[in-house]
Formats: sequence, C-alpha cells, structure tokens
Amino acid sequence: MVNTNLNKERRRELIDEYLKLAEIIHEYDDYFLRIKAWGVTLSAASMGIAVSKNSWELLLITIILAATFWITEVYFKLLQLSHMRRAGELEIGLSTDEVSIVGPRILKACSEERSRNKKDKIYLKVMFWNHVMLPHVVFIILAISSIAYLAVTKSI
Repeated sequence: MVNTNLNKERRRELIDEYLKLAEIIHEYDDYFLRIKAWGVTLSAASMGIAVSKNSWELLLITIILAATFWITEVYFKLLQLSHMRRAGELEIGLSTDEVSIVGPRILKACSEERSRNKKDKIYLKVMFWNHVMLPHVVFIILAISSIAYLAVTKSI
C-alpha cells in the first residue's frame, strides 16, 4: 500500500534519505573485506615469522594484531547496524500511512542508535557473530596454541 498521506515533496525527501542510507550501508561491505584482508595478511605474516623463528613474542604480536582487526570489524558492524535501524524506519514509514516520520535524520538517528547499542552492550553479541569474528579468532587460537606448544617443548 502506498502512503498517500505524505505529500510528493516530503515523500521524495524520505525516499532520497532511504536511498542514501542504502548506499551507506552497502559501502560497509567493502570496509569489512578490507579489514579482513589486512587482518589475514598481517596476522598470517606475523604468525609465519613467529613459527619459523620459534618466537613467542611474535606470536603475542599476532594475537594483538588479530584482536585489533576483530575489534575494528565489530566497531564498523555497529556503525552499519546504526544506519540499518533508520532505513527500517523509513521503509515502514513509506509503506504505511505513517505521516509522523521525520527527516532527514541520518546523523541523528545513527547517533541515537549508537548510544542505544552502547547502553545495551550490543557489541558483546556482535563480536561473536560468525561473519564478524572469523578469521580473526582463528589466528588468536592458533597463536595461543603455538605459544602453548613452545612452552611445552621448552622452546621459550
């Protein structure tokens, strides 16, 4: 059902805001791929050198690198989710007789949602989503296992 209660100009503004939000949300996918690519590259290089030199210090650096990229990806996912809530509001508002929807509110809505996410500690859930934690957690587990192996074989 098309919302006939919104005048054409107001409806166009909301559609423009929705399209901009869709573009912003889509752009995060490229960020996630870059974060994962750099995370894998640096963590694998660090781990490879650490294993070849039996260096627990470099394994510790691998853990720090992987955790840093993991946290960065969680932060970007929270930003993306903040924009998605507003996009959902616009979809509902444009498809129903909801005339009370205000806009444009891209920045304000994102800020409000980020505050809500922080208060509700959403990051604790997001960080353990499979597509967010992988491959970073794999490098952390491998590095910890390698440190344990070096400790047991007295290579440390």
